Amino acid sequence: MSLKYISKFAILLIAISSMPFAQAQRRLFGNSDIKDKPFKMVDASPLGANYAYTYGPSIIFSEGKYHAYYCSTGAGSLDWDHIRYSESKDLIHWTSPESIVQSTRLERAACDPSVVRFDAGDGLYYYMMFSGNILDVQTVNFIARSKNPSGPFYRYTDRRTWEQNPHDSKVMVWPKVAAPEGSNIYGAGQASLVVVGDTIYQWFTDTTVTGKNLILLNKSKDMINWTRAVITNAETSSIDVKYDEAKNDFVMIEILNQHTDHSILSFRRSPDGITWTKSQIINDEKHFPKWANNPGMSGNEQGHLIGNKALVAYGAPFDLSPQYTSNDCNVSPSPYCWGHWDLYGQFVSF
Repeated sequence: MSLKYISKFAILLIAISSMPFAQAQRRLFGNSDIKDKPFKMVDASPLGANYAYTYGPSIIFSEGKYHAYYCSTGAGSLDWDHIRYSESKDLIHWTSPESIVQSTRLERAACDPSVVRFDAGDGLYYYMMFSGNILDVQTVNFIARSKNPSGPFYRYTDRRTWEQNPHDSKVMVWPKVAAPEGSNIYGAGQASLVVVGDTIYQWFTDTTVTGKNLILLNKSKDMINWTRAVITNAETSSIDVKYDEAKNDFVMIEILNQHTDHSILSFRRSPDGITWTKSQIINDEKHFPKWANNPGMSGNEQGHLIGNKALVAYGAPFDLSPQYTSNDCNVSPSPYCWGHWDLYGQFVSF
């Protein structure tokens, strides 16, 4: 990224910082030089920071603010990832990251969150589906909830209780086939939640059905009991889905060739969440950050698009540095290699 571009971007952000959000959004989308350009939302590289990566965000608008939940560095070998939280009034200026969900010994990780607000019969809660990793199973999904968007979040347990750090968090999604340690098999995770009427839709990735990255869909009326998952025709991974009220269909955001030097931002549509169109390119590899990964897009508290626009956010190399030439830290020296990603965002019209 050139210094000329950084200066131009900074001047525009300062100019819109005092505008009401709707006006700022029009200013962004009306400027062809910036509407599809990435900007840093969360800096994971400051000296002394206790996190080195940020990716896989869930972004909702609720209670007058935008709330972003994303995967970030954990505390050690038995606590791989934490879910961190930032908030914003304008989708541009975000508060400093706060660790709000840490993994338990059973979960080993707390990553890839998806958050919606829903009343399952006992009042409104913010429900968070997130991914953990169980010994000799690999990735699975757990559910937690909170009265407040910033937490604290309480997990659902095998004992049918809601507790902050239980020993028996109940698994909501299992992979079709369990895998032993060291197998390099992902499992099932990376949920995306959407509420339509009284039904919750959950899309997730499962790599164990056929050995390929497949997106599956199941549904629930209460966040606890889920239908048997159906395999969709989307052969991809790490996606986010929103409901488009104007077109009465679903929109899926994805990064093709993620974690490579030819990443592509694209989207799909579906009338039922099962049968998806072919990928439609938003930014090709010449106009999108190399090595970008794990996208999420903004919506309301039920996972619906707000109008036909969204902030799409994703992990990408520190400062989009060209020094990041490989995921292998023996080839591309740290911090320009795997596990060192800032959270970047860009505005997209669908």
